[in-house]
Amino acid sequence: MAIRRSPNRSARARLAKLGALSRVARTSIAVSDAARRAEGGVVLRHRVQHFRGLLDVAEQIVARDTRLPLCPVLLQQVMTNLLSNAAKFSPEGSTVQVTMEVADGSVRVGVDDSGPGIPEAQYEEAVTAAVRAFEHTRRMSSMDRAAALHHIENGIRGRREELGRILSRESGKPIRDALGEVDRAVLTFRLGAEEAERMTGELIPLDLMPAHKDRIGITRRFPIGPIAAISPFNFPLNLAAHKVAPAIATGNSIVLKPPSADPLTMLTIAEIIEAAGAPAGSVSVLPMTRELGDRMVADERFKLLTFTGSPSVGWRMKARAGKKKVVLELGG
Repeated sequence: MAIRRSPNRSARARLAKLGALSRVARTSIAVSDAARRAEGGVVLRHRVQHFRGLLDVAEQIVARDTRLPLCPVLLQQVMTNLLSNAAKFSPEGSTVQVTMEVADGSVRVGVDDSGPGIPEAQYEEAVTAAVRAFEHTRRMSSMDRAAALHHIENGIRGRREELGRILSRESGKPIRDALGEVDRAVLTFRLGAEEAERMTGELIPLDLMPAHKDRIGITRRFPIGPIAAISPFNFPLNLAAHKVAPAIATGNSIVLKPPSADPLTMLTIAEIIEAAGAPAGSVSVLPMTRELGDRMVADERFKLLTFTGSPSVGWRMKARAGKKKVVLELGG
């Protein structure tokens, strides 16, 4: 994985005056097993720390030599290059190496990740936990669901600046737009809390003929079951919140596949959800390969699939979803 950029003519002249420049900056980050998973869920806090570290390393490497004709566009390319490797998620004990080479006036940035991809066992753990957690979430009162969502709302608000920085750095959005998306997420979880208290049914008069005098029909809403959710890269926080908040409000468990291009923000939200006291396994944010994502789409243990993305991908998912209900939000 590499990015090459040749400086313009004036920059090349500056480099020539400085003399021959040839150096290699390497930094390795070992993946630790500390705080690896919350019991019963897959919060993957170590993954958050791991990729935050990669971003820090990239910025440090780029800033190390101010003589280089680097621009924000290249820095964003560096970040994109790093995050495109996010789906691999090296197993514990492995090492991710970030390398920047400067030679002959050109720049090369690379990421070496020997990880084979997130283990299948981790996917199974998340789904099993979601199935088990549903037996608890389906019995939660409206009051408890609303309280949990308000806790999450407050947790996001309390970490607004941090979340804005993470979102800006991993997605390339201006900090103003990133903070605006965080504010939208706060609103989404607040509205979810309000809707949790408005889960009403209907009273239907059935006295339409003499034999049915004094009869009424009553409808009630029930949680559907574990939900499989896949969110897109363009609004990695708010469009994922549109899936997680309603799931909690309606008493369902959920496994979310965040976008591989920018998964850090929702992994941080997973920390907030855990801290809010959500039932173990009720919400899992699980970065995964496309192959595991395809498996999740067809997994019969999920009772609903919700996907936001392109029409071509969404309709193919619906065709593979089997008997589960499907909610698609597709682009134009």
